[in-house]
Amino acid sequence: MHAPIIDISLFNTCQQIRKKYIHKSCKYDDIFKGLIFCGNCGKTSTLKHKTKINKNNSISQIDYYLCSEANKGTKKKCDNTKSISAKKLYELICPILIKECRNIFINKNDISILINNINNKISYNTTILKKEYNQINARIAKLNNQIKQIYEDKLERKITDELFTEIQNKKQEELLKCQRQLKDIEKNIEQETKRNTISYDQVQQIVQKFLNTNTISKELLHTLVNRIEFDNKKNLKIYFSFSDMLKRN
Repeated sequence: MHAPIIDISLFNTCQQIRKKYIHKSCKYDDIFKGLIFCGNCGKTSTLKHKTKINKNNSISQIDYYLCSEANKGTKKKCDNTKSISAKKLYELICPILIKECRNIFINKNDISILINNINNKISYNTTILKKEYNQINARIAKLNNQIKQIYEDKLERKITDELFTEIQNKKQEELLKCQRQLKDIEKNIEQETKRNTISYDQVQQIVQKFLNTNTISKELLHTLVNRIEFDNKKNLKIYFSFSDMLKRN
């Protein structure tokens, strides 16, 4: 219908270069998925996938984690743009897990107390989250009433259209922020309620299997590790779910 801006050979060359780097979110599973968090803002890190065509035409598949908040482009609220590959995570965490698992506390007389403490902590965390959830819900209800009131004030000519728009925009912005906070709290509550207490014998069995093979399984990670944080200085911090059962050197 019209003359092309670039010739077909240049177009094909650009398409070939573009195909070398294909980024997309992972819809499949990974042993670290759900455990990686941003060490700067605390948000979850998203599992991404990159397919790279090497110079010898071989294909490399790379899985990596990136802060979900820093991955929002111009709307991002976190500057942690550092990513870490799943392979690198495995290499860094494996020796740490080996060290910790070799220091598993073996005094079974104290296990019932430890289990009870863990359950109490889960219950306490859930209670705090629910309290925060209710406070934000109450704020949302108040904001909705305020928006309704300023709209009535506008209809009754108590405020100008310009002032109404200015106030409404501010209230709507705060409303959206509160709604995002509710979603984050809901996820945190779900994570806490899913943290079922596991018996010490089960912990020992999983740990022993790991020490015999030195192969990290998803079962081991999600049993012993609560979260892993990675910040913009490439610092890695591991929070163990059963820290009371793990005797530090």
